[in-house]
Amino acid sequence: MAYEQEIYKKALNAYEAQRMVEARERKQRLFEVYDACPEVKQIDEEIDRVGSGAALEILKDPQKAPAIADDLKESMQMLSAMRERALERAGYEKDYTDMRYRCKLCKDEGYIDGKPCECFKAFVKKEAYHASKLFNLFETQGFDKFDLSLFSDTVDQKAGISQREAMEEALAVCKAFVRSFDQPGPGLFFYGGVGLGKTFLSTCVAKELIDRGYTVIYQSAAKLFSYYSDYLFGRTDAARARAEFDRLAECDLLIIDDLGSEATNAQTVSFLFELVNDRLLSGKKMVISTNYAINEIARVYSERLHSRILEHFTPVRFFGGDVRLKKMFG
Repeated sequence: MAYEQEIYKKALNAYEAQRMVEARERKQRLFEVYDACPEVKQIDEEIDRVGSGAALEILKDPQKAPAIADDLKESMQMLSAMRERALERAGYEKDYTDMRYRCKLCKDEGYIDGKPCECFKAFVKKEAYHASKLFNLFETQGFDKFDLSLFSDTVDQKAGISQREAMEEALAVCKAFVRSFDQPGPGLFFYGGVGLGKTFLSTCVAKELIDRGYTVIYQSAAKLFSYYSDYLFGRTDAARARAEFDRLAECDLLIIDDLGSEATNAQTVSFLFELVNDRLLSGKKMVISTNYAINEIARVYSERLHSRILEHFTPVRFFGGDVRLKKMFG
């Protein structure tokens, strides 16, 4: 699915609002010039008269349209030159009363010949970043910024490989997940201690997919469960909450980060299972990260959720020392 319609609608409305602002500001500049230089107003009136007259002549005798168009072009060029000289004599730049578009390619329409302008694509992408709730992280995180040198190259006796080798594999798994996102396949289940890169890699995946036009929502488990509890006990607007839950169910990728940091109860555990299960049934992918080991999911949440994770997620283990400390102190 491409960026959700809500984002496109917001972008189109923003472009329309911008054009209205530009038109209003141009009108103000035009009135200013007319007051200061009546000659410009007279020339503009002549331009309108000549244009209307040519259109009427073409309607009367369509066969003369080419000749009339040539005469009109010559007249307009002469009048435009007169207008520019009048503006300059009055102390204005010759383009002072022109529309001032932010994008001169599409003239703030957002589209060129029916295709999205690059400025429109950038605007929509920015809105998608905001909608994902990860906007502030995207400036500093991405696959190209994942520094493998932060991880130890000493072989872990229990794992049989080094932390760096494990992260190389994790990075490869994440890149493959992005490449094959359109195809049926498992989600990602990141597990391991704190400060090992789980959130960083989740953000990398999110950024890559948003850049490719997918809708991504990131939510910490604590905020997700808290929001659901507020909904259950009537502490938040019910209609708005249901709309948010629909977005969680329908977005192309849902990332639930730091599972296990939240307070759980029977209702929130059931909500989590239903959310995961509904997305799996509809073929929509997820990334879940947690400090728990996989076998602890059954104990803390449910056997059903544990079973779904084993069957429908690729496990990615994170181990070793906290790389955040290494980034801070070297």
